Amino acid sequence: ENGINCSSATAFQTANDLTVSADENFTLTNITASIFANGGISNVDVNYYSDAAGLPGAIIGSEASVTIDNQTVIGANFGLDVNEVELTVTPFMFAGQAGTPTTYWVELSVTDGGGSGAVYWVVTSSSSIGNPTALFDAGWAYFDPLLDGVYIWEGNCEP
Repeated sequence: ENGINCSSATAFQTANDLTVSADENFTLTNITASIFANGGISNVDVNYYSDAAGLPGAIIGSEASVTIDNQTVIGANFGLDVNEVELTVTPFMFAGQAGTPTTYWVELSVTDGGGSGAVYWVVTSSSSIGNPTALFDAGWAYFDPLLDGVYIWEGNCEP
């Protein structure tokens, strides 16, 4: 339906939430995200944030130049290719809490093959889970309260 700027060539940042179930820890190992960009994706940096009242808070970890395992053009819109990008990250553990779910945030800073800066995380209202996608533009806020990013978090849950 739309896209939110996640280009490494701009000051904008885009993050989506990750919820850890009560009484569990979650170790993230892989991310699949749908990204609008032409010329493919040449680099992805990942930042992890705590939650601050439903928006990204303090940065709690990061990884530069994660491994791009695969990228496939799965469509086009707004004059840009939709790239499904599969990433392997260094395992990162998100600690859960006893008796209550815990929210964290994951930001992707993406460089397109041409370095154009026209890079956007695909967002939709059809599969919203948790909080809407957050946009940083001189402060974190919701871009649109009905839109959530298109992504898959993969990893291991343990008590």
